[in-house]
Amino acid sequence: MLQHYYTLFHVAAELDVLRGCVLSEAYTQFKGTAFLHFEDSKRTGVVECSFDPHLSAIFLKPRFARARRNSMDLFKSLIGLTLQSVSIPPNERIITFNFGTAALHCAMFHGGRGNMLVTDAGGAIVDAFMTPYSERILAFVPNGRTARALTDMLPNLRLDKALTTSLLLSGRQYQQELARRLNKDIGETLGSYTAEDLDKIEQCAADIRRTCLSSEQYFLQADAEGMPLLSMIPLTDAAEEFDGISEAILQRIIRTRRLQRDRGKRSEIETLLNKLDDKTGRALANLESEKIGAERAAQRRLYAEMIMARGELHKKGQDEIVLEDWENNQHTIPLDPAKSLLENAELYFDRARKSVQAAAIREKRFFQYLERQERLQAARAVFNAAQTDEELDAFRNDFADLFPPMRKDRNTIDESRYRRFDLGEGFMLYVGRNSANNDELTMRFARPNDYWFHARGVSGSHAVLKGGDGKSKPPKYVLEQAAGIAAYYSKARNAGLTPVVYTQKKYIRKPRGAAQGAVALERETVIMTRPSIPEGGDDD
Repeated sequence: MLQHYYTLFHVAAELDVLRGCVLSEAYTQFKGTAFLHFEDSKRTGVVECSFDPHLSAIFLKPRFARARRNSMDLFKSLIGLTLQSVSIPPNERIITFNFGTAALHCAMFHGGRGNMLVTDAGGAIVDAFMTPYSERILAFVPNGRTARALTDMLPNLRLDKALTTSLLLSGRQYQQELARRLNKDIGETLGSYTAEDLDKIEQCAADIRRTCLSSEQYFLQADAEGMPLLSMIPLTDAAEEFDGISEAILQRIIRTRRLQRDRGKRSEIETLLNKLDDKTGRALANLESEKIGAERAAQRRLYAEMIMARGELHKKGQDEIVLEDWENNQHTIPLDPAKSLLENAELYFDRARKSVQAAAIREKRFFQYLERQERLQAARAVFNAAQTDEELDAFRNDFADLFPPMRKDRNTIDESRYRRFDLGEGFMLYVGRNSANNDELTMRFARPNDYWFHARGVSGSHAVLKGGDGKSKPPKYVLEQAAGIAAYYSKARNAGLTPVVYTQKKYIRKPRGAAQGAVALERETVIMTRPSIPEGGDDD
């Protein structure tokens, strides 16, 4: 619903407050994402236009700083121009930034198929963010599209498809709201409804449209699969309300990414549980089949005793011998012709002894695997009941004995062992509490592309910044916040401007024999900052 017309209608209205500002910068530093920096003597604002295949969105960011490296300028012909207005044509998903002598059109089509086009005063395209151009963008109607009546459409067209075209109720959630209000199934063809039914459907859809377009509140709720859903009207009783559309969009993106990460964690654990279940089941089946081997011990001892009672124990050269046991049952006993009867008897005694020992070991292992199977069943029950990220972390700690490889996994370490600071936009800073804790945080918990901070020239806590896509550098204000926190938890807490070094974890090594908390950096960047922590931070 991030690219829905109703959403973009409100985004355009919110962005229109930037009219009168100058476009000072336009650039990209993430794949498929453009940033527009507007400012005047009193205001500043950054517009993010993302064409991610799964989370395409345009919204006003509260703050953002351009990276010093790995960014590229865009739309040079627009730089320095004053924004006249921001608008959206009726029923189109294209937001237009009007600069008078030129315009920038941001087309938010689904599946990452959108683009940004610059047109001159005559409407000719002179620049674009991504190529090739989409035919749909080239053919857009600046004045908007006219909604068609349901009665003007083919009777064999399904109603839900018709609504998308006629009243732009695209999006399964708004259609479900329409069906709920009417208490009707909207999956049938148009010919299945009476003219009166179609009239009621159009009236109800028009009412939803008016409410959505006039709404001054925006709502986040979970859909049927638990994913966050943005809408202009509350669709569930648990809808969370926001006053700004950009704030709601940003939270939708952050929560979606967080949920995707958590689901990835669940999938990883479930895969491990399935592998352990399979391995344990196969081990028990093998041990069960090996019980036959334990019965051979008695047979081998019987063979040895029968040979010993035979006499002529030094005789060799026989492949087998036929003897009767104490109950007059005949047995054909295989022999090694290179050995005497005595040596063959001793060999059977030795094999019998080893069979007894192996049977004892198998029995012990059998009960160990039975205990593991019961432990896995208990783990499965706890895992299925876990709902939150904290409950999953607790599960992994409680059942760490089942997953020896997971103990080396950085994600299995309890995050509550460190101080934690939420820096916004999905970035979380973890700060060590002591030397041993610092070592664990840096050398085990941090991933190669995480950013590491430490006050320069003084002792203090290590700090690790997680978040982002792992490829792009975090925003400047996030780096500054992280550096300030690292300085706060150092001997320089009461100083003024303090130098803090930061680098990625992959450039940190632990010298052999180094003391706890001591590391060596292969490269570093210094940032000057004032020691501080955010309000409500984990200061303990």
